Amino acid sequence: MKLTHYSRFAIAYAVAVAATAIIGILLGETRIDLYLSLYILEYFLFSAIYGVRISLLLSVVLLALFSAIVAYRISLILSPVILP
Repeated sequence: MKLTHYSRFAIAYAVAVAATAIIGILLGETRIDLYLSLYILEYFLFSAIYGVRISLLLSVVLLALFSAIVAYRISLILSPVILP
């Protein structure tokens, strides 16, 4: 049985998400934004590798969410510098 690009994407993404969750738990990581940003990066990575586009709307929403997480983390880093 030959797997389609979508099947390969689904299998690879599921394995990557499971590995990320297991490694995060073993490391004692509790920040949900870290998990979300890694899952989003994995989604874009595997969709680029396998040439799969599931939904343009989903891609836009995930990119906006990732951008918001990154902006939030940058603001936490810069806030002691800007507002002493």
